Amino acid sequence: MKLYLLFLLFALSACTQSVTSRLAESTDWIILEDTGEQTNCNASANYEIDTTHLDFWPIKYVRLGLHVMDRTSRPFSFDTINGPDQLKTLIKMSNDILAKRQHLLLPKDNNYPALTTRMRYEISPDVDPTKDGIYFHYDEEMPYHMHNGKFQNRGDGKIFNKYKYRNDSILNVFFIAHHPDSVASKTYGTGNAGVAFGSRYLKMVGHWHDFQKPWEVRKTLLHEISHIYKLNHSWIKNDGCDDTPVHKNCWNYNSPAGCTEVSNNIMDYSALSIAFSPCQVGRMHAAMSREKSKARAYVKPNWCEGTNQHAELQDSFVLRRETDLEGDLTLLPGSYLEVRCRLSIPKGHRITVLPGATLALAGGRIHNSCGFKWEGIFVERTKRRHGNLILMGGGSIEDALGGSILPDLLPSTN
Repeated sequence: MKLYLLFLLFALSACTQSVTSRLAESTDWIILEDTGEQTNCNASANYEIDTTHLDFWPIKYVRLGLHVMDRTSRPFSFDTINGPDQLKTLIKMSNDILAKRQHLLLPKDNNYPALTTRMRYEISPDVDPTKDGIYFHYDEEMPYHMHNGKFQNRGDGKIFNKYKYRNDSILNVFFIAHHPDSVASKTYGTGNAGVAFGSRYLKMVGHWHDFQKPWEVRKTLLHEISHIYKLNHSWIKNDGCDDTPVHKNCWNYNSPAGCTEVSNNIMDYSALSIAFSPCQVGRMHAAMSREKSKARAYVKPNWCEGTNQHAELQDSFVLRRETDLEGDLTLLPGSYLEVRCRLSIPKGHRITVLPGATLALAGGRIHNSCGFKWEGIFVERTKRRHGNLILMGGGSIEDALGGSILPDLLPSTN
C-alpha cells in the first residue's frame, strides 16, 4: 500500500511538473484569414443574455443617490427617522424584481426565455463617512410637484441644478411630494409617478407623508431607471424591441372595461408590470457597456480592479459585444473564444489558455477599460498539447504588462 501511494504521488508530481505556463509572445500567434461576418459591437441583440455563458455577463450595479425634498414649515415628505429604512427597503424590493425570472404575458403564448437582468441598484455612500447616500433637503424655495394641470412643473430642473451630487458617477433620484393643497383636493390624483430626464436624473413623485408600502413604488422606480438605460414604453410600435408587441396598455383585466389582454412588461402602465423582455435586457446591457456613455458612468466600475469573480469557458463562444470581466479568464481544454469586440480584464488579472484551448483575436480589443495594467495572456503547454493563439484580421492588446505581443500582419497578396 505504501509503495502504491508513493507511486501515485510520484505520478501526480510528474504530471504537475510537465505543465508549463508562460507569458505569450508574438511568435505564439498563428495568422489566419478572417472569414467571419463583420460584427456590429453596438447591436443590442448581441447583449441579450446567454444563460450558457453567464460568466461573460457579470452583474452590474447602478449607483444611486437618493434625495428627499421637503420644507421646514409644513413638512410633507419622508421623515429623517423612518425615511432611510423605507427607502432602503424600496431598493431591496426593486432588486428582488431585477433578480427574478419573470415570463412575459405578451405576446400571448410566447416562448421567450424568462431572464434575470444581471443588474442591480445600490445606494452609493457619500465620500463623507457619516452619510449613507440618502439626503434630506429642507428648502422653502423649492417647488412641490405638479404632475398635471395648468401649473404642472414636471420639467422643472431647479431641484437637480441645486442639489445634484456627483452626477458624473451617481444617478441622482429626487423624491418629491405632491403639493399639500393639491392633495387636499378631491379632484387631484395623488398616485405615484415618475419622470426621467434623459440620462441625467429622475424624479419620484408621491404622497410620501403617508408612505408605508415600498412595494407599491418599486415598479415606478424600475420603470424610470429603465428609461435612463434606454428602454422605451413597450406598448408603442417603435420602442426598439421586436419582442414587445403593440397593445392597448390595459391597467388590469377588465380595467378599463373590456380589457382581456394585460401586459406584465415593466415598461407598460400595468398593475402587473414586473418583467423584462430579452431585447430590453440586451438594450440595458448595451448602454452599460459602451465606453464613455452617460448610462455607463453610473455603473459601479468593478471591472477596474476586479472582484475576483473569475470566468471560465469550456465550449465555443464568439464575443460580439463589449465585455468587462471582473477577474481572471481561463479557457479550458477544448474551448474556443473568438474576440470580435472590446474585452476588458481587470488590474492584476490574466487570461490563461490551457492546453487544447484556443483564443482567437478577430478585430477585437483586449485591454483594461480603466487604463490599469493587467497581467497579459498566459499559454500553458504539456509535452503533447499547448494553448493556441490565432490572429484573424487584426486587433489590439493594450495595457498588458508584457506589452502588445501581437505579430505584424502579413501584407495582403490580393
